[in-house]
Amino acid sequence: MSKSTPAPVTADADRAYLSAKESLRPARPPADASPPSPSPQEQDRAAEALAPVVPIQRASQGQQVDAASALKYELQAADQAAKALAFEQAAKRYLRCLELAGDSPDPDLVQIYRRYAMVLGRSGRDAQAAEAYREAARLSPGEGAQALLRLAASHLLRSGQLDAGEDLLRHVLDATGFKMPTTRRGLATASTATRLQWTATGLTTTPRWKTQVPGPLLDRIDALGTFHLDTLPSDPTRSRYFLAQQVRWALRAGEPARVLAALCGVCNLNAERGTAGAKRTVESLLIRIDALAHELDTPVGYALAASTRASALWMVGDPEGPLPASREAERLYRTTVAGSLHDSHQPRLTAAAVRMGCLLELGDYRAVGADLLAMKERGSMVGAPPAAVQLAVIEATLDGIQQRHEAAAARLHEQRATLPNATYGLNHAKHMIASCVTAHGDGDYARGLSLLDQAWPRFVRSHVRHIAMTSCEAHATRLQLMMSHFLVHSKDPALARALRREVRVLAKLRTQRRAAPAANLQLARLLASEGDVERAVCLLQTAIGVAKPDERERARFLLGRLIGGDQGAELCHRAERFFANGGVVDPRAYLQGCYPERH
Repeated sequence: MSKSTPAPVTADADRAYLSAKESLRPARPPADASPPSPSPQEQDRAAEALAPVVPIQRASQGQQVDAASALKYELQAADQAAKALAFEQAAKRYLRCLELAGDSPDPDLVQIYRRYAMVLGRSGRDAQAAEAYREAARLSPGEGAQALLRLAASHLLRSGQLDAGEDLLRHVLDATGFKMPTTRRGLATASTATRLQWTATGLTTTPRWKTQVPGPLLDRIDALGTFHLDTLPSDPTRSRYFLAQQVRWALRAGEPARVLAALCGVCNLNAERGTAGAKRTVESLLIRIDALAHELDTPVGYALAASTRASALWMVGDPEGPLPASREAERLYRTTVAGSLHDSHQPRLTAAAVRMGCLLELGDYRAVGADLLAMKERGSMVGAPPAAVQLAVIEATLDGIQQRHEAAAARLHEQRATLPNATYGLNHAKHMIASCVTAHGDGDYARGLSLLDQAWPRFVRSHVRHIAMTSCEAHATRLQLMMSHFLVHSKDPALARALRREVRVLAKLRTQRRAAPAANLQLARLLASEGDVERAVCLLQTAIGVAKPDERERARFLLGRLIGGDQGAELCHRAERFFANGGVVDPRAYLQGCYPERH
């Protein structure tokens, strides 16, 4: 990408497109509407991505350009915009390519539809992406159509069209000879039985070359793996069923790449529990995953192993171990696995989110800010609302640390409009948590509780509540907001009893290594308000011993305020130094905002 490319190239490309379109009959556009106009920032990025080409120069001089040449160079511009992560601009240009191609039987038309669908998905328009993939499947000959229909089903599920997504999903699986249960009880029963089967065998398999495995079986495994990931944010029960079946058939096939993907899913499933036993299982699986990745010796294998190591170690409570793995995963996905944006963009985002989550827990807020800025400059969060919402909690936390509450509240208000009302998924939960973080940070507890009145019942009724990490974060953030409101504005005994119940709920969540310190810290606040300082001090000392660095220092500050005197002052100063070293603008104001009650 050359920074010296002149901006007028974009206008010249538009003239080339219009010149060629004059000679065409009315083209048939794809089923979805034209994407909205790109922002100036996206236009600038796409202009930088385009190389000045002769046909475009001819168009700028008033000369006619044949349709084939215009299509060629419009496609080149679209590809460059997609590589630059300017997905809105790329979608607009791929749509132009489809208009230029018209009803042509050109086999490249399938690839244009596929690329168009890919960037639509990256822009958050999953329903339109599904339609484009369906059109590509209709035009695609042979077995390739099934892979495209699988992608269409994925985007329908992500867009919240669960019934349509499941119908297409069943069609895709039927083509591979696989039948899935029709009821949730059947799914849960089959999932448990299948997990018991492959657990009893110790996840052993007989390695086979890809050519030794029937094609339909490989398609089945790929479909199950795709649907496991796509249903995880909205329906963890169904996702676990797909994972169980993916592992079952991958072990039966023995094809190393499929076995690696299946083991990575098992590793993350175990890590989600966050217990000491889960940590031992995860460590054992990671050894096997690394060995298998080295045996495969492919960029995709190494990237998958690195991203799994990062996410699994983070879930079991290790904030430092994931850092090198997440950097390696993102590097691999950005460079050597860049041939398929559909496969690499989301894992890159996940690896970055895990790294920033670890840095927050370690108190390195400067590094988090640098990561977010780099992502925005690269375009990873431009024109893709889902990406921004996925990082909403991290960005809201960073804004609170930097005393940018008003900016965070305005951004979250805009993001709320991008969330579909018909369904409730992982992005809704992340937005709810981020809104609670911001409302607590600026002391507007009433606003936060008002948002919770609307969002919390939907969260409790949704399948998202079964995602262990998200559930823990949601309960902990909600409890903190309610506790601060109670301690500052109300001392109603009935509310105190309700808060105790909330503490017990948080403490019993599956992610005990994360939930227990947060529960102890909030209970200590309540006990201190009731005068039981001795017990509150014991709970804080327990939390300090097991909490992550950032939470440990917040607990240390609260402990210092409770015990007072020189010892208490030293504890408070120690906590303030920790946050000052991490980049907090006003550590004392930040910590007092965390615990607004007076002692």
